[in-house]
Amino acid sequence: MRHRTISGNAGSSQERVHPTSEPGTRDERGISETLYSATEDSLNKGLEQVWQDFEKLKIYAWDLTERCRPKFEVVDIDKAK
Repeated sequence: MRHRTISGNAGSSQERVHPTSEPGTRDERGISETLYSATEDSLNKGLEQVWQDFEKLKIYAWDLTERCRPKFEVVDIDKAK
């Protein structure tokens, strides 16, 4: 992703802006670094929650698979004759 900086008010520090569209298009306002970071943090937390839920589902699926697996009795062929 491209980054650009813009000047703030006189004497203020520059803030990085993440563009919302390609250069040359009508909407080049960009997203401020603060909003971008907040959104990124929120998405990361959401992704972490999804990952945790996925891990729980994998465990649950494994448990169901084990419970539903047919039980076979192991027979020693030599002793069965």
